[in-house]
Amino acid sequence: MRRSLLPLLLALGAGCAYFNGMYNANRLANQAEKAEREGRPFEADGLWAQAAVRAESVLVHHPKSKWADDAMVHRGRAYKKRGDCATAISSLREAIYTSPDPALVEQAALLLGECQLELGSFFAAEAALRPALESGDSLTRRRARLNQALALTRAGRYEAALDIYEDLEDSTSDQTRILALSGAGSLGHAVALADSLMARNDSTVEWDSLLAIMRRRDLAAASALTDRLIEIPGVDAEIKARWLLEDGERLLQVDSARAKERLRMASETGEEGTDAGSRARLALARLQLAAVREVSELSTLEPSLVELREFGRSAGFQAGQLLTEIERVRQADSVRADTPQGDLETFLAAERTRDALGAPALASRMFQRLVETWPESPYAPKAVLALADLQPVLAPALRQLLMAGYAESPYVAVLSGEDLPAYRSLEDSLRSFIALRSAPPEPERARPAQPARRQPVRDRRLDGDEEEEEP
Repeated sequence: MRRSLLPLLLALGAGCAYFNGMYNANRLANQAEKAEREGRPFEADGLWAQAAVRAESVLVHHPKSKWADDAMVHRGRAYKKRGDCATAISSLREAIYTSPDPALVEQAALLLGECQLELGSFFAAEAALRPALESGDSLTRRRARLNQALALTRAGRYEAALDIYEDLEDSTSDQTRILALSGAGSLGHAVALADSLMARNDSTVEWDSLLAIMRRRDLAAASALTDRLIEIPGVDAEIKARWLLEDGERLLQVDSARAKERLRMASETGEEGTDAGSRARLALARLQLAAVREVSELSTLEPSLVELREFGRSAGFQAGQLLTEIERVRQADSVRADTPQGDLETFLAAERTRDALGAPALASRMFQRLVETWPESPYAPKAVLALADLQPVLAPALRQLLMAGYAESPYVAVLSGEDLPAYRSLEDSLRSFIALRSAPPEPERARPAQPARRQPVRDRRLDGDEEEEEP
Protein backbone atom coordinates (compact mmCIF):
# COMPACT_ATOMS: atom_id res chain seq x y z
CA MET A 1 0.00 0.00 0.00
CA ARG A 2 2.83 2.36 0.92
CA ARG A 3 4.61 1.55 -2.36
CA SER A 4 1.50 2.35 -4.38
CA LEU A 5 1.18 5.73 -2.67
CA LEU A 6 4.80 6.75 -3.37
CA PRO A 7 4.34 7.76 -7.06
CA LEU A 8 1.23 9.72 -6.13
CA LEU A 9 3.09 11.55 -3.36
CA LEU A 10 6.00 12.34 -5.70
CA ALA A 11 3.62 13.69 -8.34
CA LEU A 12 1.84 15.83 -5.77
CA GLY A 13 5.21 17.13 -4.52
CA ALA A 14 6.28 18.05 -8.04
CA GLY A 15 2.95 19.77 -8.64
CA CYS A 16 3.32 21.75 -5.43
CA ALA A 17 6.86 22.78 -6.39
CA TYR A 18 5.64 23.91 -9.79
CA PHE A 19 2.69 25.79 -8.27
CA ASN A 20 4.99 27.50 -5.76
CA GLY A 21 7.38 28.52 -8.55
CA MET A 22 4.65 30.11 -10.64
CA TYR A 23 2.99 31.64 -7.60
CA ASN A 24 6.26 33.32 -6.62
CA ALA A 25 6.90 34.51 -10.18
CA ASN A 26 3.43 36.10 -10.27
CA ARG A 27 3.85 37.60 -6.81
CA LEU A 28 7.21 39.15 -7.69
CA ALA A 29 5.85 40.51 -10.98
CA ASN A 30 2.94 42.17 -9.16
CA GLN A 31 5.33 43.70 -6.63
CA ALA A 32 7.56 44.96 -9.45
CA GLU A 33 4.62 46.66 -11.16
CA LYS A 34 3.59 48.26 -7.89
CA ALA A 35 7.14 49.58 -7.40
CA GLU A 36 7.05 51.03 -10.93
CA ARG A 37 3.76 52.81 -10.29
CA GLU A 38 5.13 54.27 -7.07
CA GLY A 39 8.29 55.59 -8.71
CA ARG A 40 10.80 53.06 -7.33
CA PRO A 41 12.57 51.91 -10.53
CA PHE A 42 15.64 50.34 -8.90
CA GLU A 43 13.52 48.23 -6.59
CA ALA A 44 11.28 47.28 -9.52
CA ASP A 45 14.29 46.14 -11.55
CA GLY A 46 15.42 43.87 -8.75
CA LEU A 47 11.96 42.35 -8.41
CA TRP A 48 11.73 41.71 -12.15
CA ALA A 49 15.09 39.98 -11.98
CA GLN A 50 13.78 37.67 -9.24
CA ALA A 51 10.61 37.00 -11.23
CA ALA A 52 12.72 35.98 -14.24
CA VAL A 53 14.73 33.58 -12.08
CA ARG A 54 11.55 31.96 -10.71
CA ALA A 55 10.10 31.52 -14.19
CA GLU A 56 13.37 30.05 -15.50
CA SER A 57 13.46 27.63 -12.59
CA VAL A 58 10.01 26.35 -13.53
CA LEU A 59 11.10 25.89 -17.15
CA VAL A 60 14.25 24.00 -16.14
CA HIS A 61 12.51 21.61 -13.75
CA HIS A 62 9.16 21.25 -15.56
CA PRO A 63 9.82 21.84 -19.29
CA LYS A 64 6.96 19.55 -20.42
CA SER A 65 4.35 20.89 -18.05
CA LYS A 66 1.14 22.27 -19.52
CA TRP A 67 2.00 25.50 -17.71
CA ALA A 68 5.45 25.84 -19.32
CA ASP A 69 4.08 28.33 -21.85
CA ASP A 70 2.89 30.52 -19.00
CA ALA A 71 6.39 30.41 -17.50
CA MET A 72 7.91 31.40 -20.86
CA VAL A 73 5.66 34.46 -21.08
CA HIS A 74 6.55 35.40 -17.50
CA ARG A 75 10.25 35.07 -18.31
CA GLY A 76 9.93 37.15 -21.49
CA ARG A 77 7.93 39.83 -19.75
CA ALA A 78 10.44 40.08 -16.89
CA TYR A 79 13.39 40.45 -19.26
CA LYS A 80 11.52 43.02 -21.34
CA LYS A 81 10.78 45.06 -18.24
CA ARG A 82 14.49 44.96 -17.39
CA GLY A 83 15.35 46.37 -20.81
CA ASP A 84 16.75 43.10 -22.17
CA CYS A 85 14.48 42.49 -25.15
CA ALA A 86 17.19 40.54 -26.97
CA THR A 87 16.85 37.81 -24.31
CA ALA A 88 13.07 38.14 -23.97
CA ILE A 89 12.31 37.55 -27.66
CA SER A 90 13.12 33.83 -27.76
CA SER A 91 10.75 32.95 -24.89
CA LEU A 92 7.92 35.12 -26.22
CA ARG A 93 8.23 33.75 -29.75
CA GLU A 94 8.22 30.14 -28.51
CA ALA A 95 5.13 30.77 -26.38
CA ILE A 96 3.27 32.13 -29.43
CA TYR A 97 4.04 28.99 -31.44
CA THR A 98 3.41 26.40 -28.71
CA SER A 99 0.65 27.71 -26.44
CA PRO A 100 -2.91 26.49 -27.07
CA ASP A 101 -4.29 29.34 -24.94
CA PRO A 102 -5.41 32.27 -27.20
CA ALA A 103 -5.20 34.79 -24.35
CA LEU A 104 -1.63 33.75 -23.55
CA VAL A 105 -0.68 33.94 -27.24
CA GLU A 106 -2.12 37.45 -27.45
CA GLN A 107 -0.18 38.53 -24.37
CA ALA A 108 3.06 37.09 -25.76
CA ALA A 109 2.41 38.70 -29.16
CA LEU A 110 1.88 42.09 -27.56
CA LEU A 111 5.10 41.83 -25.57
CA LEU A 112 7.03 40.53 -28.58
CA GLY A 113 5.79 43.37 -30.78
CA GLU A 114 6.83 45.94 -28.18
CA CYS A 115 10.25 44.31 -27.90
CA GLN A 116 10.75 44.42 -31.65
CA LEU A 117 9.84 48.10 -31.56
CA GLU A 118 12.44 48.76 -28.87
CA LEU A 119 15.05 46.95 -30.96
CA GLY A 120 14.20 48.98 -34.06
CA SER A 121 12.75 46.04 -36.03
CA PHE A 122 9.60 47.84 -37.15
CA PHE A 123 8.40 45.41 -39.81
CA ALA A 124 8.97 42.48 -37.43
CA ALA A 125 7.02 44.37 -34.76
CA GLU A 126 4.01 44.79 -37.03
CA ALA A 127 4.06 41.08 -37.89
CA ALA A 128 4.41 40.03 -34.24
CA LEU A 129 1.40 42.11 -33.16
CA ARG A 130 -1.10 40.41 -35.48
CA PRO A 131 -2.52 37.87 -32.98
CA ALA A 132 -3.15 40.67 -30.46
CA LEU A 133 -4.85 42.85 -33.09
CA GLU A 134 -7.70 40.32 -33.26
CA SER A 135 -8.06 39.96 -29.49
CA GLY A 136 -11.52 39.81 -27.98
CA ASP A 137 -10.27 41.96 -25.12
CA SER A 138 -10.71 45.63 -26.02
CA LEU A 139 -7.75 46.82 -23.93
CA THR A 140 -5.38 44.28 -25.49
CA ARG A 141 -6.66 45.10 -28.96
CA ARG A 142 -6.30 48.85 -28.43
CA ARG A 143 -2.76 48.52 -27.05
CA ALA A 144 -1.83 46.39 -30.05
CA ARG A 145 -3.29 48.98 -32.43
CA LEU A 146 -1.30 51.76 -30.79
CA ASN A 147 1.90 49.75 -31.16
CA GLN A 148 1.02 48.90 -34.76
CA ALA A 149 0.57 52.60 -35.54
CA LEU A 150 3.89 53.37 -33.87
CA ALA A 151 5.63 50.62 -35.88
CA LEU A 152 4.18 52.02 -39.11
CA THR A 153 5.30 55.52 -38.14
CA ARG A 154 8.84 54.37 -37.35
CA ALA A 155 8.95 52.53 -40.67
CA GLY A 156 7.98 55.70 -42.53
CA ARG A 157 4.50 54.49 -43.52
CA TYR A 158 2.84 57.63 -42.20
CA GLU A 159 -0.46 57.51 -44.08
CA ALA A 160 -1.18 53.95 -42.91
CA ALA A 161 -0.35 54.99 -39.35
CA LEU A 162 -2.72 57.97 -39.56
CA ASP A 163 -5.59 55.67 -40.58
CA ILE A 164 -5.13 53.77 -37.31
CA TYR A 165 -4.79 56.92 -35.21
CA GLU A 166 -8.03 58.27 -36.66
CA ASP A 167 -9.84 55.08 -35.64
CA LEU A 168 -8.56 55.36 -32.07
CA GLU A 169 -9.98 58.89 -31.64
CA ASP A 170 -8.43 59.90 -28.33
CA SER A 171 -5.62 62.10 -27.09
CA THR A 172 -3.49 59.42 -25.45
CA SER A 173 -1.72 58.75 -28.76
CA ASP A 174 -1.00 62.41 -29.56
CA GLN A 175 2.69 61.99 -28.71
CA THR A 176 3.17 59.60 -31.64
CA ARG A 177 0.32 60.80 -33.84
CA ILE A 178 2.18 64.09 -34.29
CA LEU A 179 5.11 62.22 -35.88
CA ALA A 180 2.81 60.59 -38.45
CA LEU A 181 1.14 63.92 -39.23
CA SER A 182 4.50 65.54 -39.87
CA GLY A 183 5.78 62.65 -41.97
CA ALA A 184 2.62 62.60 -44.07
CA GLY A 185 3.03 66.29 -44.85
CA SER A 186 0.15 67.55 -42.67
CA LEU A 187 2.42 70.18 -41.17
CA GLY A 188 -0.39 72.56 -40.21
CA HIS A 189 -2.10 69.88 -38.13
CA ALA A 190 1.26 68.79 -36.70
CA VAL A 191 2.14 72.32 -35.59
CA ALA A 192 -1.31 72.82 -34.05
CA LEU A 193 -0.97 69.56 -32.13
CA ALA A 194 2.55 70.56 -31.07
CA ASP A 195 1.18 73.79 -29.59
CA SER A 196 -1.43 71.78 -27.70
CA LEU A 197 1.19 69.38 -26.32
CA MET A 198 3.43 72.27 -25.27
CA ALA A 199 0.48 73.92 -23.52
CA ARG A 200 -0.11 70.67 -21.63
CA ASN A 201 3.62 70.59 -20.78
CA ASP A 202 3.77 67.00 -22.04
CA SER A 203 7.30 65.75 -21.38
CA THR A 204 6.81 62.45 -23.24
CA VAL A 205 6.76 63.99 -26.72
CA GLU A 206 9.71 62.98 -28.90
CA TRP A 207 10.58 66.50 -30.00
CA ASP A 208 13.89 65.38 -31.52
CA SER A 209 12.11 62.88 -33.76
CA LEU A 210 9.45 65.42 -34.71
CA LEU A 211 12.05 68.01 -35.73
CA ALA A 212 14.00 65.44 -37.74
CA ILE A 213 10.89 64.35 -39.66
CA MET A 214 9.70 67.91 -40.18
CA ARG A 215 13.09 69.07 -41.51
CA ARG A 216 12.85 66.52 -44.29
CA ARG A 217 9.52 68.07 -45.30
CA ASP A 218 9.94 71.79 -44.67
CA LEU A 219 13.04 73.43 -43.18
CA ALA A 220 11.23 76.71 -42.52
CA ALA A 221 8.43 75.00 -40.58
CA ALA A 222 10.95 73.01 -38.54
CA SER A 223 12.91 76.16 -37.79
CA ALA A 224 9.75 77.96 -36.67
CA LEU A 225 8.89 75.04 -34.39
CA THR A 226 12.42 75.18 -32.94
CA ASP A 227 11.77 78.80 -31.97
CA ARG A 228 8.75 77.69 -29.94
CA LEU A 229 10.43 74.67 -28.41
CA ILE A 230 13.36 76.60 -26.95
CA GLU A 231 10.84 78.71 -25.03
CA ILE A 232 9.41 75.70 -23.16
CA PRO A 233 10.11 76.25 -19.44
CA GLY A 234 12.41 73.76 -17.78
CA VAL A 235 14.06 72.36 -20.92
CA ASP A 236 17.75 71.66 -20.30
CA ALA A 237 20.15 74.19 -21.84
CA GLU A 238 22.10 71.41 -23.55
CA ILE A 239 18.93 70.19 -25.29
CA LYS A 240 18.06 73.70 -26.46
CA ALA A 241 21.59 74.16 -27.77
CA ARG A 242 21.35 70.88 -29.66
CA TRP A 243 18.04 71.88 -31.29
CA LEU A 244 19.55 75.19 -32.39
CA LEU A 245 22.73 73.52 -33.63
CA GLU A 246 20.85 70.96 -35.73
CA ASP A 247 18.59 73.68 -37.11
CA GLY A 248 21.60 75.79 -38.07
CA GLU A 249 23.37 72.88 -39.75
CA ARG A 250 20.30 72.13 -41.86
CA LEU A 251 19.80 75.78 -42.83
CA LEU A 252 23.37 76.20 -44.11
CA GLN A 253 22.38 75.01 -47.57
CA VAL A 254 19.42 77.36 -47.98
CA ASP A 255 19.88 80.38 -45.69
CA SER A 256 23.46 80.94 -44.55
CA ALA A 257 22.68 84.14 -42.63
CA ARG A 258 19.96 82.50 -40.53
CA ALA A 259 22.14 79.41 -40.13
CA LYS A 260 24.98 81.49 -38.66
CA GLU A 261 22.54 83.16 -36.27
CA ARG A 262 21.27 79.76 -35.11
CA LEU A 263 24.82 78.53 -34.54
CA ARG A 264 25.64 81.68 -32.58
CA MET A 265 22.54 81.17 -30.42
CA ALA A 266 23.51 77.53 -29.86
CA SER A 267 27.03 78.50 -28.80
CA GLU A 268 25.62 80.98 -26.28
CA THR A 269 22.77 78.75 -25.06
CA GLY A 270 24.97 75.76 -24.28
CA GLU A 271 26.57 76.08 -20.89
CA GLU A 272 30.36 76.34 -20.65
CA GLY A 273 31.92 73.03 -21.63
CA THR A 274 28.74 71.40 -22.95
CA ASP A 275 28.91 69.28 -26.07
CA ALA A 276 26.29 71.05 -28.21
CA GLY A 277 27.65 74.52 -27.43
CA SER A 278 31.19 73.46 -28.32
CA ARG A 279 30.04 71.82 -31.55
CA ALA A 280 28.27 75.06 -32.46
CA ARG A 281 31.45 77.07 -31.83
CA LEU A 282 33.37 74.61 -34.01
CA ALA A 283 30.78 74.99 -36.79
CA LEU A 284 31.15 78.78 -36.62
CA ALA A 285 34.93 78.43 -36.84
CA ARG A 286 34.58 76.23 -39.94
CA LEU A 287 32.34 78.85 -41.55
CA GLN A 288 35.01 81.48 -40.90
CA LEU A 289 37.67 79.19 -42.36
CA ALA A 290 35.62 78.74 -45.51
CA ALA A 291 35.77 82.51 -46.07
CA VAL A 292 39.52 82.94 -45.39
CA ARG A 293 41.47 84.19 -48.44
CA GLU A 294 44.89 85.02 -46.95
CA VAL A 295 47.18 83.06 -44.65
CA SER A 296 47.44 86.07 -42.34
CA GLU A 297 43.70 85.81 -41.58
CA LEU A 298 44.16 82.40 -39.94
CA SER A 299 45.65 83.96 -36.80
CA THR A 300 42.29 85.48 -35.87
CA LEU A 301 40.76 82.00 -35.60
CA GLU A 302 43.44 80.37 -33.48
CA PRO A 303 42.38 81.62 -30.01
CA SER A 304 38.88 80.13 -30.28
CA LEU A 305 40.27 76.87 -31.69
CA VAL A 306 42.81 76.62 -28.87
CA GLU A 307 40.00 77.11 -26.34
CA LEU A 308 37.96 74.40 -28.05
CA ARG A 309 40.92 72.03 -28.08
CA GLU A 310 41.13 72.28 -24.31
CA PHE A 311 37.49 71.17 -24.06
CA GLY A 312 38.28 67.72 -25.44
CA ARG A 313 35.64 65.35 -26.81
CA SER A 314 34.91 65.36 -30.53
CA ALA A 315 34.84 69.14 -30.95
CA GLY A 316 38.14 69.52 -29.11
CA PHE A 317 39.80 66.80 -31.16
CA GLN A 318 38.66 68.39 -34.42
CA ALA A 319 39.81 71.81 -33.26
CA GLY A 320 43.25 70.34 -32.59
CA GLN A 321 43.34 68.90 -36.11
CA LEU A 322 42.46 72.30 -37.58
CA LEU A 323 45.25 73.96 -35.60
CA THR A 324 47.70 71.40 -36.98
CA GLU A 325 46.56 72.14 -40.52
CA ILE A 326 46.90 75.89 -39.94
CA GLU A 327 50.52 75.39 -38.91
CA ARG A 328 51.17 73.33 -42.06
CA VAL A 329 49.69 76.09 -44.21
CA ARG A 330 52.01 78.62 -42.58
CA GLN A 331 55.03 76.43 -43.29
CA ALA A 332 53.98 76.02 -46.93
CA ASP A 333 53.50 79.76 -47.25
CA SER A 334 57.21 80.24 -46.50
CA VAL A 335 58.22 78.13 -49.54
CA ARG A 336 59.98 80.15 -52.24
CA ALA A 337 60.71 79.62 -55.92
CA ASP A 338 64.18 78.23 -55.17
CA THR A 339 62.97 75.84 -52.46
CA PRO A 340 63.68 72.22 -53.47
CA GLN A 341 60.41 70.56 -54.55
CA GLY A 342 58.61 73.79 -53.71
CA ASP A 343 55.96 73.04 -56.32
CA LEU A 344 55.11 69.72 -54.65
CA GLU A 345 55.11 71.33 -51.21
CA THR A 346 52.69 73.99 -52.39
CA PHE A 347 50.42 71.55 -54.22
CA LEU A 348 50.17 69.26 -51.18
CA ALA A 349 49.46 72.23 -48.89
CA ALA A 350 46.78 73.52 -51.26
CA GLU A 351 45.02 70.15 -51.32
CA ARG A 352 45.10 69.89 -47.52
CA THR A 353 43.84 73.47 -47.22
CA ARG A 354 40.91 72.57 -49.45
CA ASP A 355 40.11 69.15 -47.95
CA ALA A 356 41.33 69.06 -44.33
CA LEU A 357 41.11 72.74 -43.42
CA GLY A 358 37.94 73.42 -45.40
CA ALA A 359 39.19 76.74 -46.77
CA PRO A 360 38.45 76.65 -50.52
CA ALA A 361 39.15 80.35 -51.12
CA LEU A 362 42.60 80.09 -49.56
CA ALA A 363 43.26 76.83 -51.42
CA SER A 364 42.47 78.61 -54.69
CA ARG A 365 45.11 81.23 -53.90
CA MET A 366 47.66 78.49 -53.22
CA PHE A 367 46.93 76.61 -56.45
CA GLN A 368 47.20 79.92 -58.31
CA ARG A 369 50.53 80.64 -56.60
CA LEU A 370 51.90 77.31 -57.79
CA VAL A 371 51.04 78.09 -61.42
CA GLU A 372 52.53 81.58 -61.18
CA THR A 373 55.70 80.65 -59.27
CA TRP A 374 56.48 77.32 -60.95
CA PRO A 375 54.86 77.59 -64.41
CA GLU A 376 57.19 74.90 -65.81
CA SER A 377 56.29 72.38 -63.09
CA PRO A 378 54.70 69.17 -64.43
CA TYR A 379 52.10 69.66 -61.66
CA ALA A 380 51.07 73.15 -62.80
CA PRO A 381 48.35 71.73 -65.13
CA LYS A 382 47.00 69.64 -62.25
CA ALA A 383 46.84 72.82 -60.16
CA VAL A 384 44.93 74.57 -62.97
CA LEU A 385 42.39 71.72 -63.04
CA ALA A 386 41.97 71.93 -59.25
CA LEU A 387 41.52 75.68 -59.53
CA ALA A 388 38.79 75.21 -62.15
CA ASP A 389 36.89 72.90 -59.78
CA LEU A 390 37.07 75.47 -56.99
CA GLN A 391 36.10 78.42 -59.20
CA PRO A 392 33.61 77.27 -61.85
CA VAL A 393 33.15 80.86 -63.06
CA LEU A 394 36.79 80.88 -64.21
CA ALA A 395 36.66 77.38 -65.69
CA PRO A 396 36.39 78.49 -69.38
CA ALA A 397 39.40 80.80 -69.08
CA LEU A 398 41.38 78.16 -67.22
CA ARG A 399 40.65 75.58 -69.91
CA GLN A 400 42.02 78.00 -72.50
CA LEU A 401 45.14 78.36 -70.36
CA LEU A 402 45.54 74.60 -70.32
CA MET A 403 45.24 74.30 -74.07
CA ALA A 404 47.57 77.23 -74.73
CA GLY A 405 50.32 76.51 -72.24
CA TYR A 406 50.06 72.84 -71.32
CA ALA A 407 48.66 71.05 -74.37
CA GLU A 408 51.38 68.37 -74.14
CA SER A 409 50.84 67.70 -70.43
CA PRO A 410 49.82 64.14 -69.45
CA TYR A 411 47.08 65.70 -67.30
CA VAL A 412 45.53 67.31 -70.38
CA ALA A 413 45.83 64.02 -72.27
CA VAL A 414 43.92 62.23 -69.53
CA LEU A 415 41.01 64.63 -70.06
CA SER A 416 40.71 63.19 -73.57
CA GLY A 417 40.61 59.64 -72.27
CA GLU A 418 44.26 58.76 -72.93
CA ASP A 419 46.16 56.63 -70.42
CA LEU A 420 49.82 57.64 -70.70
CA PRO A 421 52.72 56.10 -68.74
CA ALA A 422 53.91 59.65 -68.06
CA TYR A 423 50.66 60.39 -66.21
CA ARG A 424 51.04 57.32 -64.00
CA SER A 425 54.65 58.23 -63.31
CA LEU A 426 53.70 61.75 -62.19
CA GLU A 427 50.95 60.43 -59.93
CA ASP A 428 53.29 57.82 -58.42
CA SER A 429 55.83 60.53 -57.66
CA LEU A 430 53.15 62.69 -56.06
CA ARG A 431 51.90 59.80 -53.92
CA SER A 432 55.44 59.01 -52.78
CA PHE A 433 55.98 62.64 -51.82
CA ILE A 434 52.70 62.74 -49.88
CA ALA A 435 53.58 59.49 -48.08
CA LEU A 436 56.98 60.90 -47.15
CA ARG A 437 55.48 64.10 -45.78
CA SER A 438 52.70 62.25 -43.93
CA ALA A 439 54.96 59.66 -42.27
CA PRO A 440 55.57 60.21 -38.55
CA PRO A 441 59.13 61.21 -37.69
CA GLU A 442 61.47 58.35 -36.87
CA PRO A 443 62.36 58.10 -33.20
CA GLU A 444 65.87 59.19 -32.36
CA ARG A 445 68.16 56.19 -32.06
CA ALA A 446 69.79 55.69 -28.72
CA ARG A 447 73.55 56.01 -28.75
CA PRO A 448 75.46 52.81 -27.95
CA ALA A 449 76.66 52.65 -24.39
CA GLN A 450 80.29 53.65 -23.94
CA PRO A 451 82.49 51.26 -21.94
CA ALA A 452 83.36 52.53 -18.51
CA ARG A 453 86.75 54.12 -18.29
CA ARG A 454 89.21 52.38 -16.00
CA GLN A 455 90.57 54.52 -13.26
CA PRO A 456 94.33 54.75 -13.27
CA VAL A 457 96.07 52.65 -10.63
CA ARG A 458 97.78 54.65 -8.00
CA ASP A 459 101.05 53.18 -6.82
CA ARG A 460 100.94 53.51 -3.08
CA ARG A 461 104.64 52.99 -2.94
CA LEU A 462 104.95 56.50 -4.21
CA ASP A 463 103.25 57.50 -0.97
CA GLY A 464 105.49 55.26 1.03
CA ASP A 465 103.12 52.21 1.12
CA GLU A 466 104.50 48.74 0.56
CA GLU A 467 101.49 47.17 -1.25
CA GLU A 468 99.92 48.06 -4.60
CA GLU A 469 96.12 48.44 -4.70
CA GLU A 470 94.43 46.03 -7.10
CA PRO A 471 92.38 47.69 -9.88
